Formats: sequence, structure tokens, C-alpha cells
Amino acid sequence: MSFREIRNLVEHLRLLGFSRLVSLENFSSPNFQLVSEILTWTMMTVDSDYDLPTNIDSEQDRVIMVRLAAIFFYQKLGVRLNTVKLYGADKLAVQELLKITKSLCEATQLAVYPAVVSEEALPVQTDFSAAVSVKELREVRQLASNIVMDAASLSSILQREVDDKVVVSKRLVMVELI
Repeated sequence: MSFREIRNLVEHLRLLGFSRLVSLENFSSPNFQLVSEILTWTMMTVDSDYDLPTNIDSEQDRVIMVRLAAIFFYQKLGVRLNTVKLYGADKLAVQELLKITKSLCEATQLAVYPAVVSEEALPVQTDFSAAVSVKELREVRQLASNIVMDAASLSSILQREVDDKVVVSKRLVMVELI
């Protein structure tokens, strides 16, 4: 929403090779056409086989497009988008678009310069095998066997409940016939 966020979005779009020139003033008023172009272009950048509806004439078409984009980016990039802000297509939409372009820029930088990756970006790998004591291992085994026994008893109780319902319904039918 700030000037810096809009500037960062414009720079990210230039870095990624967005075909249209985007200025800082484009988001001063609602501009759904531009937001839909950016969403479509970024979706095609991530997955070129994805088919997105490009018709945004009606309100329903716009809502469908924004929802599909939010679902797509959550599934592909793990980025959660606020669909209300995106639908507004103003300065608040910049925050959401910046989430997408930032992750794409980071992926591009990682692909171009793999040796310059910071250690913070890499997932931490821990060795759990040496950290487990014998006492903890016994406790884990005991808990696992308790879980299995509880699940088996629950299953048998549920099966008896189903059988009891059948017996009760048969008795009710017999009583009604008499």
C-alpha cells in the first residue's frame, strides 16, 4: 500500500519480463484490467498449461478469476492471497501481487545464482536418530501400541452400534406389524 510496495512490484514485474509497462500511478484508482493481466501473466509464467478464463466483463467472471488465481497460487507456490484485496484492484491489491512476484523473483534468482543462496532460505535438517534415548523409545512404542489397541476397540464398538441399530429397527418393524 505504500509507495515502496508499489515501486517493488513495478521493479519485480520489470525483472520478470512483464510485457506491459506498469507505472506507479496505475494503482491510484481501481484498475482490474491491469490486475487481471498481471495475474494471468504470472499464472502462465508458473504453469503454461493452466487454462484461465480471460473474460472479465461481468462481476461474476471477475470473482471466478480472482478465486481461481488464489487457489492456483496457493497450490503451486504456497502463497495465500486475500481475494477481497485482489478484487479491489487498487493499492491494496499491490500487497497481494507483491507476494506472487516476490516468490517468482526469488525462484528466478535461485535458478540463476544457486551458490548465492543464504543459509536462512534453506530448510534446516536435523538428525533425530542420535537424539532419542532408550527410555523415550520405550515410551513411544508403548504409546503406539496403546493407540492401536484403542483404535481396534473403537472400531469394534462402532461395528456393534451399527449391528444394534439394525436389530432395533427390525424389532420396531415387528412391533408395528403386530
